[in-house]
Amino acid sequence: MRILTDQLNAHIKKQAENYGVEKLWWNKVDGGKNGAKSDYVKKHFVGDEPVKGNKVYCILEAMESTYSFANRELLTKKGKVYNKIFKCKKRVKHYYVYFHDELLGGLCYLKICSYLPFPCEFYFNGHQYIAQELDKKGIGYKMKDNAFVKVDDLDVLKELSSSLKGQEVLERIKYWQARFFKFEEKSYSTCSKYLEHNWYSLQVEICSNTIFKSALLCTNLFERLIDKFIRFGSPESLIQVFDKKRLPKKTKSSWRKFTNNGCLKHWFGKNSIKMYNKIGYFIRFETTINDPNSLGLQKPIGFLQSYYWKGLACNNRFMGCCSDVDVSSFLHIQNDLDIA
Repeated sequence: MRILTDQLNAHIKKQAENYGVEKLWWNKVDGGKNGAKSDYVKKHFVGDEPVKGNKVYCILEAMESTYSFANRELLTKKGKVYNKIFKCKKRVKHYYVYFHDELLGGLCYLKICSYLPFPCEFYFNGHQYIAQELDKKGIGYKMKDNAFVKVDDLDVLKELSSSLKGQEVLERIKYWQARFFKFEEKSYSTCSKYLEHNWYSLQVEICSNTIFKSALLCTNLFERLIDKFIRFGSPESLIQVFDKKRLPKKTKSSWRKFTNNGCLKHWFGKNSIKMYNKIGYFIRFETTINDPNSLGLQKPIGFLQSYYWKGLACNNRFMGCCSDVDVSSFLHIQNDLDIA
């Protein structure tokens, strides 16, 4: 097992040299949690100029806990020594390979564990894919953070949102894995056909956005929505939103701050739906799928497109409930703004 780990480390070191990128220990350069790695890479390696094709930015190394194996020497009752392999959880080195992908666009990463059974993780943001496709088509748009606040052709935006297929994503994962998940053996690197990964969806987020011309009107409406739906997380209500007949073991609601704005989140088992005022004049409804089987979805990445349709349907049902909110008490605010 140690031989394979050493060979994988040697190959990734060689690839860092081939691509001419830095290989950095995370705890020494920044540290932190909650997306801090991506923020660090954006700040120090990703420029403002648009990128065409594929580009590797850097490789971050971090010690993280994972399920792996350990070998121990034990004694029989007769005193004979033998080896036994145990499954255990331990802190081992992980690699985060950050890059721009020619299809998916924006900042992506491939995370590789350096110990058996070598679990890997791939991340990309669908907003970046859409932005890149809009650029290719010459369609103007404006983004705030990861939100589209203006697009010249909304029909094209809707088409792109549902066009990405899981098989296309899987091909890009295999492309990058074929370059970094290999084992250095003297003068060349290789990977046995028996060391093959199966790729599944770990977490998928699908959002629907409502944009307002007036931040004041948006804020007042959002506060009214919070008042109405603070107890919306009852099992009976969430069953309707997620279109399921059977109750999960756990349902709950949480109220917290999200970038200085309120966020109301309802859990339906391991899946959730939340509503928050993202940037002051922008209310976002977002379904997060962590347990696809409970929603009648398949886990293999090839079924990714079905996640979009499921999440969009949940968002629409939640948004439909919000249309039943009385806005007459603060509608005069918008009228006053129009007069001004």
